Amino acid sequence: MTLDLTPFRNFTVGFDSLFDELENYKPINYPPYNISKIKDGEYKVEMAIAGFTKKDVTVTAKENILAVNGKKEKSESDFLYKGIGERSFSQTFRLAEYMFIEKAEMKDGILRIFLKQELPEDKKEKIIKIT
Repeated sequence: MTLDLTPFRNFTVGFDSLFDELENYKPINYPPYNISKIKDGEYKVEMAIAGFTKKDVTVTAKENILAVNGKKEKSESDFLYKGIGERSFSQTFRLAEYMFIEKAEMKDGILRIFLKQELPEDKKEKIIKIT
């Protein structure tokens, strides 16, 4: 499916990279993930990565991009049937400004990444007293 965004470019200034990202968007279905809001400024990303261990997965953050990569070592076992997916994956998420990874943990085949957004004082909402 190709999405033509050309007509909308006339109404924007400075959003070229956003349109480029939308045009190159390809949905990624593996591994499945959830993103939930814990409370204001705190979020959790959960990824179902059964069959992977902590040493098979890397979580990195750079320039507002959260990247999760998994690569499984080849198994020496002689499988009669193999139903657990162990293919390599790479998933990225764009983070808002002032967002950082608080912690990452893996339990029962679920990778949980906790994110927190801490705005500097000059960016927080201020109540102005009316005199």
